[in-house]
Amino acid sequence: MAAAFEHVFVSKEGSDVTFIVHNNELKAHQFILINRSPVFKAMIKGPMAPANQQHEITDPDIEFDDFNNFLKFLYTEKCEVTIENFQALLHFSDMYDVSSLSEFCVNTLSKTLSKQNLLKFAEFGIIYENKFGIVTKCLHELSNKNVQTLQFQEENKMVWISSDLVIDFIKRCPRTPSFTETDVFRKVCVLFYFVSKN
Repeated sequence: MAAAFEHVFVSKEGSDVTFIVHNNELKAHQFILINRSPVFKAMIKGPMAPANQQHEITDPDIEFDDFNNFLKFLYTEKCEVTIENFQALLHFSDMYDVSSLSEFCVNTLSKTLSKQNLLKFAEFGIIYENKFGIVTKCLHELSNKNVQTLQFQEENKMVWISSDLVIDFIKRCPRTPSFTETDVFRKVCVLFYFVSKN
Protein backbone atom coordinates (compact mmCIF):
# COMPACT_ATOMS: atom_id res chain seq x y z
CA MET A 1 0.00 0.00 0.00
CA ALA A 2 2.84 2.40 0.89
CA ALA A 3 4.45 1.80 -2.51
CA ALA A 4 1.15 2.62 -4.24
CA PHE A 5 0.82 5.91 -2.37
CA GLU A 6 4.44 6.75 -3.14
CA HIS A 7 3.73 6.14 -6.84
CA VAL A 8 0.69 8.46 -6.66
CA PHE A 9 2.83 11.12 -4.95
CA VAL A 10 5.64 10.90 -7.52
CA SER A 11 3.47 10.60 -10.64
CA LYS A 12 0.95 13.30 -9.59
CA GLU A 13 -1.54 11.40 -11.77
CA GLY A 14 -5.09 12.59 -11.13
CA SER A 15 -3.93 15.55 -9.02
CA ASP A 16 -6.66 18.07 -8.29
CA VAL A 17 -5.01 20.71 -6.12
CA THR A 18 -1.98 22.93 -6.73
CA PHE A 19 0.28 24.69 -4.27
CA ILE A 20 2.41 27.58 -5.46
CA VAL A 21 5.57 27.99 -3.41
CA HIS A 22 7.91 30.80 -4.53
CA ASN A 23 6.40 30.69 -8.05
CA ASN A 24 6.90 26.91 -8.34
CA GLU A 25 3.92 24.57 -8.61
CA LEU A 26 3.38 21.43 -6.57
CA LYS A 27 0.50 19.17 -7.56
CA ALA A 28 -1.32 17.04 -5.00
CA HIS A 29 -4.51 15.12 -4.34
CA GLN A 30 -7.33 16.56 -2.25
CA PHE A 31 -8.36 13.15 -0.92
CA ILE A 32 -4.96 12.57 0.69
CA LEU A 33 -4.60 16.08 2.10
CA ILE A 34 -8.06 16.45 3.64
CA ASN A 35 -7.73 13.07 5.34
CA ARG A 36 -4.30 13.86 6.79
CA SER A 37 -4.74 17.44 7.97
CA PRO A 38 -7.75 19.34 9.32
CA VAL A 39 -6.04 22.54 8.19
CA PHE A 40 -5.83 21.30 4.60
CA LYS A 41 -9.45 20.17 4.87
CA ALA A 42 -10.49 23.72 5.78
CA MET A 43 -8.28 25.21 3.03
CA ILE A 44 -9.58 22.87 0.34
CA LYS A 45 -13.22 22.31 1.31
CA GLY A 46 -13.99 25.44 3.32
CA PRO A 47 -16.01 28.44 2.10
CA MET A 48 -12.84 30.43 1.32
CA ALA A 49 -11.33 27.73 -0.93
CA PRO A 50 -10.42 29.04 -4.39
CA ALA A 51 -12.53 27.53 -7.19
CA ASN A 52 -9.42 26.56 -9.16
CA GLN A 53 -7.85 24.91 -6.07
CA GLN A 54 -4.61 26.85 -6.50
CA HIS A 55 -3.23 27.74 -3.09
CA GLU A 56 -0.34 30.15 -2.83
CA ILE A 57 1.98 29.52 0.10
CA THR A 58 3.22 33.00 1.03
CA ASP A 59 5.21 32.24 4.19
CA PRO A 60 8.76 33.42 3.33
CA ASP A 61 10.25 30.78 5.66
CA ILE A 62 8.75 27.91 3.65
CA GLU A 63 11.05 26.48 0.98
CA PHE A 64 9.78 24.57 -2.04
CA ASP A 65 11.82 21.42 -1.32
CA ASP A 66 10.74 21.36 2.33
CA PHE A 67 7.06 21.69 1.40
CA ASN A 68 7.43 18.92 -1.18
CA ASN A 69 9.08 16.74 1.47
CA PHE A 70 6.16 17.50 3.81
CA LEU A 71 3.64 16.48 1.14
CA LYS A 72 5.59 13.25 0.61
CA PHE A 73 5.13 12.46 4.30
CA LEU A 74 1.37 12.96 4.00
CA TYR A 75 1.26 10.31 1.28
CA THR A 76 3.82 7.81 2.59
CA GLU A 77 4.38 8.39 6.34
CA LYS A 78 8.07 8.93 5.58
CA CYS A 79 10.30 11.72 4.33
CA GLU A 80 13.88 12.91 4.47
CA VAL A 81 14.75 14.30 7.90
CA THR A 82 18.02 16.16 8.45
CA ILE A 83 19.26 18.65 11.02
CA GLU A 84 18.90 21.27 8.24
CA ASN A 85 15.21 20.63 7.46
CA PHE A 86 14.11 19.46 10.91
CA GLN A 87 12.81 22.86 12.01
CA ALA A 88 10.85 23.34 8.77
CA LEU A 89 9.21 19.93 9.20
CA LEU A 90 8.27 20.69 12.80
CA HIS A 91 6.81 23.99 11.56
CA PHE A 92 4.64 22.12 9.01
CA SER A 93 3.59 19.59 11.62
CA ASP A 94 2.48 22.38 13.93
CA MET A 95 0.97 24.63 11.26
CA TYR A 96 -1.02 21.91 9.48
CA ASP A 97 -1.85 19.87 12.61
CA VAL A 98 -0.02 16.68 11.58
CA SER A 99 1.38 15.44 14.89
CA SER A 100 2.61 12.16 13.40
CA LEU A 101 5.18 14.17 11.42
CA SER A 102 6.71 15.63 14.60
CA GLU A 103 6.90 12.19 16.12
CA PHE A 104 8.50 10.76 12.96
CA CYS A 105 11.06 13.59 12.83
CA VAL A 106 12.05 13.25 16.48
CA ASN A 107 12.36 9.47 16.28
CA THR A 108 14.34 9.62 13.03
CA LEU A 109 16.74 12.38 14.01
CA SER A 110 17.26 11.25 17.59
CA LYS A 111 18.94 8.11 16.19
CA THR A 112 21.63 10.32 14.64
CA LEU A 113 22.36 12.61 17.58
CA SER A 114 26.02 13.50 17.89
CA LYS A 115 28.11 15.89 19.97
CA GLN A 116 28.01 18.28 17.02
CA ASN A 117 24.23 18.51 16.58
CA LEU A 118 22.61 17.56 19.84
CA LEU A 119 22.43 21.06 21.38
CA LYS A 120 21.05 22.55 18.16
CA PHE A 121 18.45 19.78 18.13
CA ALA A 122 17.61 20.59 21.78
CA GLU A 123 17.06 24.26 20.86
CA PHE A 124 14.43 23.16 18.32
CA GLY A 125 12.85 21.24 21.18
CA ILE A 126 12.70 24.41 23.28
CA ILE A 127 10.94 26.26 20.44
CA TYR A 128 8.34 23.49 20.18
CA GLU A 129 7.88 23.07 23.95
CA ASN A 130 9.59 19.67 24.20
CA LYS A 131 7.07 18.09 21.84
CA PHE A 132 7.62 14.32 21.77
CA GLY A 133 10.41 14.69 24.31
CA ILE A 134 12.96 16.35 22.01
CA VAL A 135 14.73 18.20 24.82
CA THR A 136 14.53 15.23 27.17
CA LYS A 137 16.16 12.91 24.59
CA CYS A 138 18.91 15.44 23.95
CA LEU A 139 19.65 15.93 27.63
CA HIS A 140 19.87 12.18 28.18
CA GLU A 141 22.32 11.96 25.27
CA LEU A 142 24.27 14.93 26.59
CA SER A 143 24.99 13.12 29.83
CA ASN A 144 26.37 10.16 27.81
CA LYS A 145 28.50 12.13 25.35
CA ASN A 146 31.55 14.16 26.20
CA VAL A 147 30.24 17.59 25.15
CA GLN A 148 32.89 20.11 26.16
CA THR A 149 30.89 23.34 26.13
CA LEU A 150 27.24 24.31 25.86
CA GLN A 151 27.66 25.58 22.29
CA PHE A 152 26.69 24.43 18.81
CA GLN A 153 27.65 25.33 15.25
CA GLU A 154 25.32 27.80 13.53
CA GLU A 155 26.27 29.21 10.12
CA ASN A 156 30.06 29.08 10.54
CA LYS A 157 30.12 30.27 14.14
CA MET A 158 29.70 28.78 17.57
CA VAL A 159 26.55 29.82 19.46
CA TRP A 160 25.86 29.42 23.17
CA ILE A 161 22.62 27.69 24.12
CA SER A 162 19.61 29.80 25.10
CA SER A 163 18.73 30.68 28.68
CA ASP A 164 15.65 28.43 28.43
CA LEU A 165 17.82 25.47 27.49
CA VAL A 166 20.29 26.31 30.28
CA ILE A 167 17.43 26.07 32.78
CA ASP A 168 16.32 22.71 31.37
CA PHE A 169 19.94 21.53 31.35
CA ILE A 170 20.32 22.35 35.05
CA LYS A 171 16.95 20.89 36.06
CA ARG A 172 16.64 17.83 33.86
CA CYS A 173 19.99 16.62 32.57
CA PRO A 174 20.54 13.20 34.17
CA ARG A 175 23.46 12.91 36.55
CA THR A 176 25.55 9.76 36.20
CA PRO A 177 28.83 8.56 37.70
CA SER A 178 30.59 10.02 34.64
CA PHE A 179 28.44 13.18 34.47
CA THR A 180 27.94 14.62 37.93
CA GLU A 181 26.41 17.72 39.49
CA THR A 182 29.91 19.21 39.44
CA ASP A 183 30.12 18.71 35.66
CA VAL A 184 26.79 20.50 35.22
CA PHE A 185 27.94 23.36 37.44
CA ARG A 186 31.24 23.73 35.54
CA LYS A 187 29.59 23.82 32.13
CA VAL A 188 27.10 26.47 33.26
CA CYS A 189 29.88 28.55 34.87
CA VAL A 190 31.91 28.46 31.63
CA LEU A 191 28.85 29.56 29.66
CA PHE A 192 28.10 32.47 32.02
CA TYR A 193 31.74 33.54 32.05
CA PHE A 194 32.00 33.80 28.26
CA VAL A 195 28.52 35.25 27.74
CA SER A 196 29.16 37.96 30.36
CA LYS A 197 32.38 38.98 28.55
CA ASN A 198 30.48 39.72 25.32
